[in-house]
Amino acid sequence: GLGFKDAYMQIDEPFLNVFSLKAGIFDRPCGDEISYSSSSRETPERSLIFQKLFPDERDLGASLIIAAPKNTTLERLKLEGGLFSGNGIRVDDNSKLDFIGHLKYDKTYSNMSFGLGTSLYSGTTNNADSNLYTMQNGVWTREIVDKNLTNKRQYIGFDGQFTIETPM
Repeated sequence: GLGFKDAYMQIDEPFLNVFSLKAGIFDRPCGDEISYSSSSRETPERSLIFQKLFPDERDLGASLIIAAPKNTTLERLKLEGGLFSGNGIRVDDNSKLDFIGHLKYDKTYSNMSFGLGTSLYSGTTNNADSNLYTMQNGVWTREIVDKNLTNKRQYIGFDGQFTIETPM
């Protein structure tokens, strides 16, 4: 069958070239790895943690992108944040939106580049069964709860990249 990975519209503000609005199905702006092209990665697959936390990589949502103006001191600073379904490309199951934000600074020199970023994911997820596991005093404890309970889903992340190109 025929399928697609991304389907979104992006509107760039033409006067200051600072703001963009993106809406549709696209990569979640959480960390650097999700949006990093597989052709550029050192390994063919994403790390296990991103496969578990974001199994579909993409999500349905809308995002505001603010990039510092070109030819300024902060030129390579970019903030992206938006509201997403939280279910990847599957049907929404709780009618609540999740917030995802990523702040990044990157710089390129003649043969090397680096980047630093931080991410926040704040949302909810439905309980899959009547078991709820929580950490109490350093130990996982199980509690029997209503299956329709909505659980908090929060991630804070930091990312960094360093690349150097050599004749090899």
